[in-house]
Amino acid sequence: MVTIKKEIGQPDPLAPAIWTPWIEAAKTDNSIVVVSADSAGRNITQELRETLFKDRFIASGIQEANAALISGGLADQGLKVIWPDMGWLFERAYNAVTQTITTEHYHVMMVGSGGGALAGGAGPSHNNLRDLAVMLPVPNLIVLAPADAVEAGKMSEFALKYNGPIYLRTMAMSPTIFENDYQFNLGDAPTVRDGADVTIIGMQEWVLKGILAANSLAAQGIQARVLDCSSVKPIGKEAIIKAARETGAIVTAESTNIHGGMGSAVAGVVGENYPVPLKRIALHDQYLHSGGGKLVEAYYHQTVDDLVAAVKETVQRKK
Repeated sequence: MVTIKKEIGQPDPLAPAIWTPWIEAAKTDNSIVVVSADSAGRNITQELRETLFKDRFIASGIQEANAALISGGLADQGLKVIWPDMGWLFERAYNAVTQTITTEHYHVMMVGSGGGALAGGAGPSHNNLRDLAVMLPVPNLIVLAPADAVEAGKMSEFALKYNGPIYLRTMAMSPTIFENDYQFNLGDAPTVRDGADVTIIGMQEWVLKGILAANSLAAQGIQARVLDCSSVKPIGKEAIIKAARETGAIVTAESTNIHGGMGSAVAGVVGENYPVPLKRIALHDQYLHSGGGKLVEAYYHQTVDDLVAAVKETVQRKK
């Protein structure tokens, strides 16, 4: 079980943690380049663009498909590419991503912002709810979804060393959950809280919500295990099967579309290996209104209380 902070503070931005490993490595490694499609340029300062990345920062403008083609071309020449973008990365550039980057197994880290949709509150055009359903079936592509800035930084370090395409799904802000000595392991779903009665498998902001829900459930006599499904592909199959076997019930929680999301991937593992009562919390085939905060979370049934209720219902279905 991984160590988490005893006291959870205020939300921290994930972007600096993602950029730092690449910026530090770029000081001595000239093969590291940045590709920007409009909004991505905001994630790296003008000073860095004019100094460290002076000849290694390419802005394509609002042309995400071209950014994918540029990234693939640069990677084909042996360069390591970081390409951050909004949710349009998988929508407007999907064909170029699959035909240019993933087919050739190029070293490109694609950072898709707009995850943790309810916190962003930017409405249907900017909230990133369908990316997992689109990106998970792509061969050769690793799909990651960090729960906080510490995990995001560890994933970025991994991506820098991994010679292949990675899709990193991010949130703008998140309270820090993990201690700095946290180690990311591809294909794992680390336990952040132990329990024997039911397992909550959370993704991104739902890891913290899972911890909070488990604390509330403990006061009601239900001991919930909480797993962090940060490695969405490859998914933490062994940890999920172990949780199903040992706790006998699973609830998944994510702020994405229920069709083809993390919960669907977990359900596939459970159904094929150790079937137990399972319930999925997600967005039910909806676009989001603009605005964020508690009122929007309540409207879409994305609160800790909703998770608590789902867990209690699922526990009652155990034989």
